[in-house]
Amino acid sequence: MANVGAVYPPEMWAARALMYLENVKIIANLVDRNFEDEVKEQGDIIHTRSRAAIGLVEKANNGSAVTFGAPDATDVAIELRYHTIAPFYITDRDIHTSIDTLVSDYIEPCVDPIADLVDQRLLNGDLAGYSTDGHGLLDTTLVGNTAVVGGAYGLATLAQTRADMRANKVPLNPGSVSVVMGTTHEGEATAQSEFIAADFTGEEMPGIRTGLIGNKLGMNHYASQNVQDLSGNARSVAFHRQAMALVTRPLAVPPDGMGVRGGNLERNGLGLRVVMSWDHNSFCWKISYDLLWGFRLLNGNLAQRITG
Repeated sequence: MANVGAVYPPEMWAARALMYLENVKIIANLVDRNFEDEVKEQGDIIHTRSRAAIGLVEKANNGSAVTFGAPDATDVAIELRYHTIAPFYITDRDIHTSIDTLVSDYIEPCVDPIADLVDQRLLNGDLAGYSTDGHGLLDTTLVGNTAVVGGAYGLATLAQTRADMRANKVPLNPGSVSVVMGTTHEGEATAQSEFIAADFTGEEMPGIRTGLIGNKLGMNHYASQNVQDLSGNARSVAFHRQAMALVTRPLAVPPDGMGVRGGNLERNGLGLRVVMSWDHNSFCWKISYDLLWGFRLLNGNLAQRITG
């Protein structure tokens, strides 16, 4: 019988895993990942720009000169500080009896923790000694906008959140703002007929993406177990796509002649690598998925925490 590396090459493992990763993560699908040109550069720091609005002047009808101002573009660095690896092995017995259940037996147990970790950090941050980034969408320091729920979470809460975001000059173009609810708010909202009824909310048919509940008042609603209650208070978060950036860098596959096979796949700003090797001591294939990535809260004014 042919070995698993020949019948199931690394490229196929990478493709299946990346497809599954895209389907199961929630927050990472909703933030900005449009950094294709930047990630092709070398180094572990990605640079992008944060631009301020140009000041306006009124021209007087007297021949006076107009003052020209320079666009204020601030350099924003995103460090690719996380190298997340999911390693596992497949024995000869596994190969001969259960390799046909590739996704459920091998890919899901590896990719699920990666997706959860990415979503958790995008939401809650990772401030372990880093002062310039590592803030999440639920951060109380950089995301200063907070809406307090009065009673159960429902359309009244969402309407107030939308009004607060508009007052804060958040672009409210269709599909540009997402609301990710914690489990408590999800339970409160979906128990209300006016929240889930299409006639009241302009409900659109949910897509296949995990966690999508539907479109409410022009904002897509999702539910995630990674939005956890804090000090007894339920939490959710509404945010514009450009509030946060997620960057991944495709990693090089091992060179030929090293006794290791590798595959790399990049799609929609997300890169994932798989490496495979045969271990003669244990008579098994050792396989690992890894992801090099980083994130940064670009503009806390484009996010709104919802508590209570």
